[in-house]
Amino acid sequence: MKRGDLVILTNCNTRFEGSYGYEFGCGPAGDLTLKDEVWVPNGTIGMYCEDPKDDGGKFGVLVHGRLLWFDQIDSRAINETG
Repeated sequence: MKRGDLVILTNCNTRFEGSYGYEFGCGPAGDLTLKDEVWVPNGTIGMYCEDPKDDGGKFGVLVHGRLLWFDQIDSRAINETG
């Protein structure tokens, strides 16, 4: 996937009907801290924005105006930018 690609978010575990994205904020020392956990239903569309991070391999997807971090297994590209 490349930045700007649209992705569909779907939890591959059939026992769930969606996946959780994580929003980060800046802590008092300027470090990133977990700010919020956001559930998105299967089939949610977002835009790939940030490459995977070393901590856990999550990547950033813009969903309804919020940058959320998801596990790579919970998404697939539905188009690629040129």
